[in-house]
Amino acid sequence: MRSNKIIAGLFFVFGIISFLLFQAKSGSIILALIIILYVFLIFKYQKNRPLVLFFIYALIFNLYLIPKFWFNIDIVYYSKFDNIILYTKALFINFLFILSFVLFLKPQPENYFFPQFKYLFKPNKVIVIINLIIMTSIFLWGFSGKNILDNVTYGSDYFGSKTIYTEYYLLFLILAIIHSKPGLWRKVILLLSILMIIKSILFGSRITALLIILTLYILLSPNKFSLKKILIFASLGLIGMNLIGMIRLGYFTTDLGTLLRIQNKPIISSSQSNMFYGSVAFVGLIEHNVWDFTLRLKSLIGFIFRIFVPSSWSFEAGALANFIQKYTPTGGGAHPATYFYVWFSWLGPILFGYFLAAVLNKLHHKKITSIFYLFVIVLLVTFPRWFGYEPGIIFKMGWIIIFIYFLLKMFTKKTTVVR
Repeated sequence: MRSNKIIAGLFFVFGIISFLLFQAKSGSIILALIIILYVFLIFKYQKNRPLVLFFIYALIFNLYLIPKFWFNIDIVYYSKFDNIILYTKALFINFLFILSFVLFLKPQPENYFFPQFKYLFKPNKVIVIINLIIMTSIFLWGFSGKNILDNVTYGSDYFGSKTIYTEYYLLFLILAIIHSKPGLWRKVILLLSILMIIKSILFGSRITALLIILTLYILLSPNKFSLKKILIFASLGLIGMNLIGMIRLGYFTTDLGTLLRIQNKPIISSSQSNMFYGSVAFVGLIEHNVWDFTLRLKSLIGFIFRIFVPSSWSFEAGALANFIQKYTPTGGGAHPATYFYVWFSWLGPILFGYFLAAVLNKLHHKKITSIFYLFVIVLLVTFPRWFGYEPGIIFKMGWIIIFIYFLLKMFTKKTTVVR
């Protein structure tokens, strides 16, 4: 942890001096520091493969910001908050988050192995069957309308959609796997999940497919593959997801530059850059005092309410990614550190970094509980959703899976927790 503190301290001094002295011009330096920090984390924590996947995803997220901060090329088609000072401030908020995370994240043990569910949960066929029934129901009725095979373009009026419950497939998948053992039922779970991945892709939901793949890997093979192989798989996965994204929009290409968004165009837009623009817009609305203290407090209260009740029962401002559309169009979502900045000002991104580090530090303990295991699995398999869209999924899906687990445990009266 000492090396983490030294690096965090040095980078903080360098970053804050750059930000205070150079303002708009400091973005290129701050982005370079963020990229270096994620590369450092990838190599230092390479034995924790699921965590490495998160770091790779976060690194890729920031690489898509290079055109804006290093070459002054626009990365979104939105212009209302096209102000480099706002962009730089949003980036600095993310910088504070990663610094806080690095500062509080403890070093992993020498012979680290990611915890395996077989030491925490006993096989239970009844629980597996119950979850498979629910998973099958979501597979059959979670999507509706036409898909890519019907020659319709994603986003058109004719393209199909998914229900709000579709991504809850993950929770039942997790519960089915942890209560299964190698054999017929495990194979049934895998087959159904492969079919769900294919169906998600056909209906344009790359994120649902990605979350299922992550769940299968983190639960079934968390300690397999070297860092080199993970980097290769991640690169191929990035290209594959971008290719799927193009196909769902009605065109196909094998040009590597296009697939990686390395293009000589006036605007180099991507899902990641659109998500970052959401952060920029958050900052812009606060800077112009459109979102005042009262609204920001109302948003926090609404966010907390939304964790436990349907969104329609809470304040509209509790869902900032949707609420902001009243003021300006964005590509949807924002970096989670910026959400916490809206609620807690400069302390927000530091608090979020501390929270993540505190949770992940417990993975190093020899004794962990089944409840913590379920929560941390949800956190790790949903990072593509909360890192760029909305952090509420961590807490909402976290308590729901724990609640369902206890319901199933009471219903069967057979499941026990063993370590």
